[in-house]
Amino acid sequence: MKQQGKKKVVGLAAAVLAAGLCLTVAGPASAETHYPTSGTSFNRGNYWGNWTSTITRSAVHTNSFSNHQYCKAVQDRYIIQEAHTGINTSCDVIAIGTNSAHYDYVQFNME
Repeated sequence: MKQQGKKKVVGLAAAVLAAGLCLTVAGPASAETHYPTSGTSFNRGNYWGNWTSTITRSAVHTNSFSNHQYCKAVQDRYIIQEAHTGINTSCDVIAIGTNSAHYDYVQFNME
């Protein structure tokens, strides 16, 4: 009987964790971080833009009619370009690095 109760608690904890992760990822103000080699555009109504991250170039372009924004592009850990912008102002950053894929990424969110 104790074993069954333990399984229910573990199952409930896993479900709560999964729900929390979904809310964290899907929330409107959640930050996003992306690593090489990838890129895409996105449109979430009042927040849209595009980003790319390759082994030599990380770039972010976002815009919002209703929120302040933060964007960051990193190459080779120490080449960092970041910006905080106001409402209805584009957030644009580009970082150029070497052929190393270590610590290359982009990050952006509404504030």
